[in-house]
Amino acid sequence: PSLVGIPLVPAYSVGNSEAFNLWFDPFGVMEGASRQLQTSLFIYWGRLGLPIPRRVNVTLLIGQPIQVTKVEDPTQEQVDALHEQLLCAMKETFDTHKAALGQGHKEMVFV
Repeated sequence: PSLVGIPLVPAYSVGNSEAFNLWFDPFGVMEGASRQLQTSLFIYWGRLGLPIPRRVNVTLLIGQPIQVTKVEDPTQEQVDALHEQLLCAMKETFDTHKAALGQGHKEMVFV
């Protein structure tokens, strides 16, 4: 269901989490500041401790397009069903290619 009827293309990028390190604040200071400022604050670093990404392979996996029918006023159930279809297609695309990318031990989980 869509107002326009454009196909959705499931895609997932593999390797970008290796480009930077992230510091997770165990004290909650960053979380409190993020809530106060209404924006996400985080500390990250890459090459030479700078905000420059490390040279790593980043691969974009692209799945088969999901055909979407045009619906003038989609219900929440229709939107949820299409969203579930998109998530399943993303997981299927990842599972198909993860071993070839050295990610065979990883499992995609949606929270």
